[in-house]
Amino acid sequence: AVLIFHAYAHVQHCQVKLNPKYRDGFGLTDGECLERLWSYLNRFVTMTRKMG
Repeated sequence: AVLIFHAYAHVQHCQVKLNPKYRDGFGLTDGECLERLWSYLNRFVTMTRKMG
């Protein structure tokens, strides 16, 4: 697959064939994965603070 912006420079056939949105094994992210991880890990802060 090619970068999404590069795909728009091609004809429609290439856009459909090579666009990551239409390829198996590719996914999109909202960019908030780390925020959700930190939100989950925050519940352990008080436990580890008392241990130290």
